[in-house]
Amino acid sequence: MRRVLFVDDEPSVLEAQRRVWRTYRSTWQIDTADGGAEAIERLKAQAYDAVVSDARMPSVSGEQVLRAAQKLQPTAIRIVLSGQIDQKTGSTLAAVAHQFLLKPSSAAAVLAAINEACAVRETLTSPAVQALVVGVGALAIAPKTYHQLVAELESPSTSVDSLCAVVEQSPTVCAAVLRLVSSAFFGLPRKVWSLREAVVLLGADVLRQAVLAAEVFQGPDPLGIVETTLRSSIECASVARHLGPPGAAVYLASESALMADIGVSLLSQHCADTYAPLWKRARSHAELVELEREAYGANHAAIGAAFLALWNLPPALVAAVAQHHQHPAHRLPDTSAVVHLATLLTEEANAHVSFSVVDGVASHLGLEPQVAKIRGERMAAPLAVG
Repeated sequence: MRRVLFVDDEPSVLEAQRRVWRTYRSTWQIDTADGGAEAIERLKAQAYDAVVSDARMPSVSGEQVLRAAQKLQPTAIRIVLSGQIDQKTGSTLAAVAHQFLLKPSSAAAVLAAINEACAVRETLTSPAVQALVVGVGALAIAPKTYHQLVAELESPSTSVDSLCAVVEQSPTVCAAVLRLVSSAFFGLPRKVWSLREAVVLLGADVLRQAVLAAEVFQGPDPLGIVETTLRSSIECASVARHLGPPGAAVYLASESALMADIGVSLLSQHCADTYAPLWKRARSHAELVELEREAYGANHAAIGAAFLALWNLPPALVAAVAQHHQHPAHRLPDTSAVVHLATLLTEEANAHVSFSVVDGVASHLGLEPQVAKIRGERMAAPLAVG
């Protein structure tokens, strides 16, 4: 039985919630708090699986409630359930909330979101790793611009201007995207000074990846490896795009490859003291995976996948991240298999795995021609990322 705390400052809303939750009382224990101050007292006295709070409340805000939950109960899932909120409030809440749900949301939808997030948390057997993934703050800013961009791309009336308008809502993300695309990462022929030019040169799907990278790979870099991880991740994403036929599936594989090593960034930023010696000792990703498992009870693939699942990213992407160091059991070149092969090809370029290992997986998946082409382009010149 999961225990959830719902927080709101309107008695009528809380009473309506209590009536609805009675339907679920055989499998859920639901507590309510009338305002932020009462919520914090409850958090001090009782352990919860999740805290669901309104954003706008007098005296003690939703942000303060969730920050208290983050400190007092770092493994509790933190969700905002609110109406429309302004950009400033949204930005501050994004630093502590795992997910945003809009009012009105059905009880079933809210409980489903909680249940899925708790299930992700429980895939990590170590309480310390659970606390790391669920409790982390600065890195756990859900990629809001990315989700908005995906929604805009699905609109039949989308345009270059409408895509730019989404990214420009966040000056920080906009600046990060321009810095990223103007670097050597995306292989553009010249420096790019405007977002509109970046959209035209990159294309909408690659822009989406640039936004995702800009939102995810940010924050402190105490070990000096986040930039290295980002560079390797963008190369891996490019390789994944070269492995499949054009279309939505190959871009999903590319985004999954881009996110594959987010667990490395998470561990390096928030476990620097214990992660530094592991990073220095590892001579390959395979060795790093084993060292992580010994130290934390989970490797960076599992930790990264759990983290991304809390962000409500596509299940296929989360699965691919979780499995990107696992040999595919089937012969179908699906998202997970393509990301695994792209990871091996990226490691091959750095002499971390042998040609024979890559050839074995390529043959298993029927992707030998694509691998031969990628290697041929590398021989001629470094693979253009983009």
